[in-house]
Amino acid sequence: MSETGGSGSAPAQSLTDRFELFVALLLGAAAIGAALATYQESLWGGKSVEAYGESSVMSTAANSTFSDELTTYMTDSQVDIEAKKAIWTGLETSDEVEAERSFELASYLYLYRLSDVAYAELGLPATVRHSADAGEADALISPSDLEAALEVDLEESYDEEVFSASAEEFDDADVKFAEGRKANATGDGFSLASVIFSISLFFAGLTLVFKSRMRWVCLISGAVIFALGCLALALKPWTS
Repeated sequence: MSETGGSGSAPAQSLTDRFELFVALLLGAAAIGAALATYQESLWGGKSVEAYGESSVMSTAANSTFSDELTTYMTDSQVDIEAKKAIWTGLETSDEVEAERSFELASYLYLYRLSDVAYAELGLPATVRHSADAGEADALISPSDLEAALEVDLEESYDEEVFSASAEEFDDADVKFAEGRKANATGDGFSLASVIFSISLFFAGLTLVFKSRMRWVCLISGAVIFALGCLALALKPWTS
């Protein structure tokens, strides 16, 4: 009888040992999975903060560039208005001396007070601008070219070009901000994976409490949830 009882309890003991071994493996694997997920969440969180910081610095630099461009824009607009007034005076006056003085004033404003972008936009002669830049004192825009400039306004193409540098910088800042947001979302995904592994640990731990068939339900539930955590880890990009 004792031999029979002993041989009958051996399979049960073996099954119990295998069950406890599987529970221990599940607990260990889930703990490792949770640790890996937390580690990746921390790395991606760091990348997110870094990207947000760089985006902020880039936005500040873009704002500074925009302020400079806005100053140029306002100066060009005012210079163009004053130069056109002088051109109109030169065209309408019957006094040749006043006309010459008005054209010289308009020429001076365009050559020495206007930005290169605005100068080109008005269709003024580049050769005269080069001569003025070279320091030639007799560099003057002809009355006919000045009169032609009356028909040209600083329009949308000028606006786009004069503000092009800051627009590019703002775009780069937006791209960097999007990188930070993406890194943050990825970190959130790893955070969810960590929660899933923690739930798996909970169910695996419950198996050690129950002595009935309920422990198998908890074990299977823990294993399924653990598999979901592994899937969540596999679907997310890892960083180092």
